[in-house]
Formats: sequence, structure tokens, C-alpha cells
Amino acid sequence: MNIVFLSPHFPPSVAMFCIRLREAGATVLGLADAPYESLRPELRAALSEYYRVDDMHDRDALIRALGYFTHRYGKIDRIDLEVEPLPPVVDYDTAIENPELVHGAFRDSNLAGEFLVPPDDELRAIFESEAHVVTETFVQNRYLPVPMEARGIVVRAASMSGVAEEAGFAYKDLSAVVEVLARADISRPVVSLTPIGNIKG
Repeated sequence: MNIVFLSPHFPPSVAMFCIRLREAGATVLGLADAPYESLRPELRAALSEYYRVDDMHDRDALIRALGYFTHRYGKIDRIDLEVEPLPPVVDYDTAIENPELVHGAFRDSNLAGEFLVPPDDELRAIFESEAHVVTETFVQNRYLPVPMEARGIVVRAASMSGVAEEAGFAYKDLSAVVEVLARADISRPVVSLTPIGNIKG
């Protein structure tokens, strides 16, 4: 079986698929714009061959690469792409008004998330009626109307552990913390916020 992985180095977890498929007897071929030397050693060992192009958006270059693979290895059985680049929605207003949904199968808006809170006067009255109020300042540095990859944002870190420690699932379950505070009559839940990303400064 001949399998072509487009950008087999990204995200890093794709390398394991390449390694396991090679162990299962498949011919694993890589096609990307990254220098071959930048690939992890175990990924390089899993690839029967690697074809580098200057631009992954150059359709003709990709067709030439696949033609080369077909000529050398025979029929391509599968082409695997973990992240398919999507056209970016360039600003907030366009994201909201654009009828074409980036992730239409999962949500009915191009807005990644929004905070639903009571009107100002109602919210102020709630806070004023409480014995204890904990304040927290949130700074939103950018809008997130489309996925990171569609806007050309790539996560680079010295280690996977550095990325993993900022993943959402690495944090405490705040609902449990809130429940304890409420049961102890220290505070009363007012607004529930859903995080949409982590930014490490």
C-alpha cells in the first residue's frame, strides 16, 4: 500500500501514524515544504521517500510530486492530510456577516465564542447584593473567528511538554472549584464562561 502524507511533520502526532504504517508494511511517502533535515529522526526513518516543494499551495508542484511518486512506486492508495488549509476570514465583521461557514458541520456561526452575561444594571445589582465578590480581568488580544491554521498561525515550542501544559485539559476543573465555594457559602455562581484558548505571555 502506498500512502502519501502531506506535511507529515504537522501536527507532531502524525509522525506516529507514519511510523506504525511503515511497521505494518506500507510504503509511506512524505510531501511538504519543510526541509528534510528538520523532520524528527524517527519520522525520516519511517518515510520511504520525502519530496520537498517550495509552497504547499502550489497546485502544479503538488501534482508533479504525486506524479513522481506514482512513477516510482506505482498507484497511490491514499493521500492523508491532517490539517487542510482554509481561506481566512480577515476581520471580525466579515466573519460574522459571511454566509460561508468555516466549520458549518459544527457551529452555525464563524464566531468561535461569545460571553453571555446579564444586562449591566442587573449584573451590577447581583454583585452589590453579594457579601464577597472575586474579580478577574480578562484580556482578549485577538478575535478567533476561524481556526489557527487557516490564518497561518503555527505553534512552535521548545518541547511538547511546554505545549501540553497550556492545553485546556491540563487545568483544574473550575466547575468543581466553583461548586465547593458555593457549598461553603463563600460565593454564588453568577456567570459561566467557556474558555476558547490559552495564551501564554
